[in-house]
This record gives sequence, structure tokens and C-alpha cells, in this order.
Amino acid sequence: MARWRRLAASEDQWGAHPAGSSGSADIAKELGLVLEARSRRAKFLPLQVFSEPAWDMLLQLYAAHVAGRRISIENLCALSAAPASIAMRWLNSLVDLGLAEKTLCGNDPPSLVQLTRTGLDAMDSYFIEQSRSRAMSNIPPVI
Repeated sequence: MARWRRLAASEDQWGAHPAGSSGSADIAKELGLVLEARSRRAKFLPLQVFSEPAWDMLLQLYAAHVAGRRISIENLCALSAAPASIAMRWLNSLVDLGLAEKTLCGNDPPSLVQLTRTGLDAMDSYFIEQSRSRAMSNIPPVI
């Protein structure tokens, strides 16, 4: 869980999307359950078994948004647990799909990344559906 929580403690405030603007208590709770479950499985099996860099990135970007934080491209790639070159390819795929966007920090090359409105809407919808499904069936989340 520490890997997932490091993000919230280490980055600055978001500017474009205020914290909680797309998240309700149910979404935040469901996100926490997903992050905890992913962390829990890493206790028992190697991370390589669960190689899902794009999903890890989407979760990190969503967690950053919900927490009102920013995340650097470098941190996002590191948190994906994939080699840097592979992580960058997945990040570029998320950008190409319109789910994430790189942003400028001063005059430097893009150094921050965030979900686009499309990405936020998709993650909101996923977590709302996950929460409703779990509430109706009382079944733990499948990650």
C-alpha cells in the first residue's frame, strides 16, 4: 500500500481539476479498495506477474486527481513498476487514446501528467459501476 500512498504525500496541488470534483465518498472508497487489493496481491506474488502498466498509471493518475495532487511523468513511470522505456510507451499510448495529457512546468519539456476529461469520466464511470456492483452483490472487488 505504501507504493500507492507515496503519490498522495509527495506531489503538489492540482490546478485544473479541484480535489473531489469528480469523486464522491463511494468512488474514493472503491478506489481505496482497489489500491489495497493490488498492494495485497504484491505481498504474495512478484509484481511481474501483474504487469499492467497502463492500468497502474490510470489508477495513479486517478488517485492523484481524487487527492488533489499532481504527479510527474517520472514518478508515474516509476510507480507503474515497468521498465522506463516500456512505461513511457504505455504513457504515450494513454495520451494517444485521449485518456491522459502531459503538461508543461515552466519552459521545460512536459514534466507533469494528468487525466483528461475523457480519462476522468472513464475512471469515474468504472468506479461508480464497481461500487454499485459490489453493493448489490456484496462481493469483494475483482482487480
